[in-house]
Amino acid sequence: AIVFDGTCDYVSLSCESTFDIDQTTQLSASMWVKTSDVSVPLISKKATGTTGKGWEIGLNSSGQVEYRMTNTATTNELHIRGDTAVNTCVWTHIAVTYNCVPGCGGNAVEVYINGRLDTKGIVTNNLTSCTLNCSSVTYGAYADGSSKYAGTFDDGNIWLSKKITDEELR
Repeated sequence: AIVFDGTCDYVSLSCESTFDIDQTTQLSASMWVKTSDVSVPLISKKATGTTGKGWEIGLNSSGQVEYRMTNTATTNELHIRGDTAVNTCVWTHIAVTYNCVPGCGGNAVEVYINGRLDTKGIVTNNLTSCTLNCSSVTYGAYADGSSKYAGTFDDGNIWLSKKITDEELR
């Protein structure tokens, strides 16, 4: 596991183009987290949280899992929020899948907490443009090093061009 201090720690993966996904690319990601931190990215391929194209999985201020594919924040994005808050200071398994069917909105995304499908809400569903960018994939921050995560992170997995099944997730 990696312990992030919330001040200067995050992991940046090389070969940024390997992790380019757009509206027509399947994506699955999972990780174990133990945190008391909220409003942070867990895995992202975005320059910052408020600007830029890309995708991210993180926790909102209520501790709920969020998935975003963004061209322009709020005006051109798919933003899905799980309904269940992640328990703080307890190891929790989080997984998100995206089925790559443009126009499906919230039905394109599934959020799992500890192996169970979470109910979810659609925050924004107006993505119509490309989300590709030149940012690195990062664990525990955005590519520019902002919004650093404080907590422990283990087994961060990303499957490109694959929507993992419920059985594989378990």
